[in-house]
Order: sequence, then C-alpha cells, then structure tokens
Amino acid sequence: MTNSTTYRSNDNKMALFWMGLLLILLLRSFYFGITYFNYLDDYNTYGIFFRRNANIFNDIVRWYGLYTFRPIAFLSDAYITQWFWPVMWLVLLFYTVMHFFTVYIFHWILKKSSVRFGIFGIIIATLTPILIEAVYWIGASTRLVPGMFFSILSVFFLMKYLLSTESIFVKGVGRIHLILYFVFNIISTGFYEQIIVFNFAFTLLIIMLNYSFLRRRRKLIISVPFISTIAIGLFYIIFWNRGKVSTRGTIASSMGSHFVNTTRGVVNLLTRRQYVATRDSLVGFIFMDINIIQIFILLLVIAFTIWLFVGFVKKSSSLLYREENKFTVRLIMGILLTILPFAPFYVLQNNHLSFRLIYPSIFGIAIVFDTILDLISNIKISRLSFYFVKPAAALLIIPLFMANVGLLNDYRLIEKTDITIATNFLDAFRETGASDEAQIFLFDSQILYTETATNHLENVSSSDWAMLGIVNSTSRDYYFARILPVREDETWIHQDMFENEVVYLGINEDLEVFELTRRNNILFRNEAEWGRLEQINDDFYMFTLSSRR
Repeated sequence: MTNSTTYRSNDNKMALFWMGLLLILLLRSFYFGITYFNYLDDYNTYGIFFRRNANIFNDIVRWYGLYTFRPIAFLSDAYITQWFWPVMWLVLLFYTVMHFFTVYIFHWILKKSSVRFGIFGIIIATLTPILIEAVYWIGASTRLVPGMFFSILSVFFLMKYLLSTESIFVKGVGRIHLILYFVFNIISTGFYEQIIVFNFAFTLLIIMLNYSFLRRRRKLIISVPFISTIAIGLFYIIFWNRGKVSTRGTIASSMGSHFVNTTRGVVNLLTRRQYVATRDSLVGFIFMDINIIQIFILLLVIAFTIWLFVGFVKKSSSLLYREENKFTVRLIMGILLTILPFAPFYVLQNNHLSFRLIYPSIFGIAIVFDTILDLISNIKISRLSFYFVKPAAALLIIPLFMANVGLLNDYRLIEKTDITIATNFLDAFRETGASDEAQIFLFDSQILYTETATNHLENVSSSDWAMLGIVNSTSRDYYFARILPVREDETWIHQDMFENEVVYLGINEDLEVFELTRRNNILFRNEAEWGRLEQINDDFYMFTLSSRR
C-alpha cells in the first residue's frame, strides 16, 4: 500500500470519527424526541419577550439596558433567539452543531501548531456531562457557545493567515483572513466575561507557538487580542453605573477573603461529581423509561465505541494522532486555559460559580487529561498504550453518553413539574377574580419539588422572576406584574407589598395551588388556620406554616 493510499485511508477514518461524534451529540440532545425542555431563564428571556416584541428596542433593549452588559449575547436574545420560542429545539440544534465545530476547529488549530490533541481530549471537550448546563440549556448556551465559537474561529483565521505567504499589505485571501481574525476576535468579547479572558489567553498562546511564522510586518497581529480586550473593558467602564453592569460588575471589597473564597469555589467546581460520568447521573439514566427508539440510539453509540476501540487496538495511525507531543508545552497550555477563565471571579464581588462556568475551561481540562493519558501511554510497560489505556479511553464514550442523557432527563422532569405548577397557579388565580396587576403571594413554595438524579436544578417556584416568566409565557389571559414565592423562615415580606390589591395563594407538596384569606396576620384555607405572617420589625414580615409551628 502506498503512502498516499495510507493517508487517504487515515483521513477517511478520521472523517468517520468526526461524523460519528456529531451524530452522538445530536442523539444526546434529542434523545427524548425533537423537542427542548425549557428551564428557568428560558421563560423570562424568550417566553416573555415573545409576547412583547411589538417594540423590541423600547420595551426590551432600552428598558432593560441590554446593550450595557454582554451586549451581543443580550441583543441576539432580543432580536433573534426570542422569535424561536415556539420551536426552541431549532436553537438547541444550532448550538449543538456550533459546539461540535468549536471542538473540531480547536483541534485543527492545535494540530497546525504542533500540539497534540488526541481523541481522548476531544471526547472530554464534547461529551463531559457537566457541559449539559452550558450547551443544552439555551439560557446559558446563547452566552457561552457562540462566544467560544467566535473566539476559536478568530484564531482559525489567524492560523490560516500565518500559514499563508502573503504580506499584511498584499490584497487577496490572506488579507481577508487577517480581517476576519480581527472582526471575530472583537465579536467574541461581547458574550461572556470568562470568554474575554479565554480569548485573550488562547490567542496569545497560539501566536507564541507559531512565532516562527511571523515576519517583521506581521507582528502587528499580536496587538489584536489586546485591542479587543481593552475595547470591551472601556465599553463596560462607560456603562459602569447603568443596566446590569451596575449589579454584576461590582468590584470585590475585601480582596484577601474574596481570593480565598473564590479559590475554594473554583476547586469545588472543578472536582464536582458531575464533571465525568458519575454514579448519580448514570442512575438517572438507568431508571428512565426507555422505549425502542432510545434502545436503538444506545446501540448506535455502542457500535461507534466498538469501532473506535478496534481502531486503537489495531494501532491505527489516524486514531493515535502521531504529531509532535511537547508534553511540557501541552500541560502548561492546558493548565493556563483551565485556570485563567476564572480570573473575573477573583475581581468581581459576585463570585457565584455554577456548572455552566466550566465551559470556557473545558478545553484546557481536555488538553491536560489528554496529555496525562499520553504520559501514561509512553510508559514502556507491556505495550500499555495500545492494549489498555487508549482503548479504555475509547470505551468511556458509553458511560459519558448515558450520564449526559441522565442529566438531560433532569431537565425533562423539571419542565414537567414547572408546567404543572404554572397551570395550577393560573387555575387558582382565575378563581380569585383578581386583577393581574395585583401583588400575588405564593406561600410555602419550595426551591425544588422534582426528584432528580443529582438535584442540581431548581423549579420555577424558587424565585419571583422564574414564576413571572413561566406564567406570563404560558398564560393567554393575563400578564402579571408581581408574583412572590414565599418560603418558610427564608423570605421576608416588606409591608409596602400589602398597600394595594393583594392575592394570597398557597402551594403544597402535591403542587396543588389554592386561595388563602388573611385575618389578623393569620392565613386561612377553607376557614382552617394554615399559616401566619409574623412581623419581625417595623418593615418586614416572615411566613411560617401552622402545621410546622
């Protein structure tokens, strides 16, 4: 067999691998059918906007100041994504494919930079279960996935330009690549703070790795990540006291304790159980109701895994990526891309860390794990590389896929419960005959009613904006102004809330919603005492349930 035939065979195998990986991602996202399960912010960000799009600029953009913070993400929500509210699965499809191409282009860039990024790293970057929150949940994916895609795409055009022979002053394809590099680098900073840092770090790292391609006049390209980062920084400074920047852009006051708390939070996030295929998420998959179509999907995933496993055992050069390793460079690069995206949380007062925030760091984590695997594989002990380590990595696809679906099932169960809550709320409110301008209380609401594998989600009853979002996006008769879910001993009610029309509703563990009456700070259901409002100072009341007193 000639070398050209071998290379062609290897390319075909890699094409099959990438197509199989895309198929797995699509099967994961639509495992329960061509649908999407809405969650929390989705109702507020898209469902409500869909009912108020008569004047998008005044009613949405200007009123909420969407242009002041993560401008491209928020403006795309208002002008693009919200129109898909009746068919949100199309948005899910779009971002799933975008996530796939982000990983694909990331691999291509590293390959051209002589940095090995093997199949194990690719699998981590695409199928790690914790990415469900960042990629599947549209309320998060619209900020994260396109931001990362444009950042990686920017570096892709940088690499295309560096690999060309054209000067910066010569017209042609090379100059187009240079322009696209600059444009996409700027665009990527308009989505998320972590991606701003990732974009800056990754662009500079790739420039350093390819510095030999730079000629004297081409060194101007080094300024691009600095320009884009400074530009978005100045943008935020201009709107410092306006819109969401004023609430989310507050600088931490005590840097010492803030640094310790943030570091503890980052370590906790990076070591959470949902990071890989976990017992809980696998349990979530095992106890699902599985039909014949889903069994067929699982068989396809198993078949793909077996094909990949056989490729490793046969020492297929196309699957082993025999490129320059540079273990030290890979480890340093991976560690930097893992840690640096968390830099904004060390500065901002709001350092709450959630699962979705792992997304910009997952590419660094994938590099680190892939490098460690190669280091283990290079131990000269009984051909460990070919017959154990890498085949075992290939077999990881099956539990990862199952864990992904197990977590996805949580969203399915959450949406089902949320719709029940909203439906029962609307039925109970309709019986009161009150105006939708009234102040509505929903007493004894809980953060989570749904039994899930990991209990990492919340129901809409957890917050006022979530309840407003789902009932306003669901109702065709009302548009509510004020709904306050009240938890026992946790929610303090200001006395001003009782000044105008007030509706008292209660909810129990069976999700039944019912009207309450108030007399002398006692809440009655059908003339039986149900709860109390206890005045804790001149301005605030606290709710307690009578049966728990």
